[in-house]
Amino acid sequence: MAQGGDITYGSTRPSFGTGRGAGSTSYDWEDPFLVVEPEALVTLNVAEHFRIGFGGGYRFIEAAGRRNDDLDGFTFKLDFKFGIF
Repeated sequence: MAQGGDITYGSTRPSFGTGRGAGSTSYDWEDPFLVVEPEALVTLNVAEHFRIGFGGGYRFIEAAGRRNDDLDGFTFKLDFKFGIF
């Protein structure tokens, strides 16, 4: 996951990222696929050591030279972060 957007507006923080990866449905890589998923996220500072994020994106899957529309689609994200920020 590549993510950027370190600008804070009060208690909110927007960020943008792209997840990407490759794999296969078999051990010998006969059916390879590629996944790319751009997304946007807004994180809210709830408390000093707790943040919650909401976001969404779209997943694109390319499988063996053909598009797989059954797996493409919108994604939604709910993110809980605990720690020292």
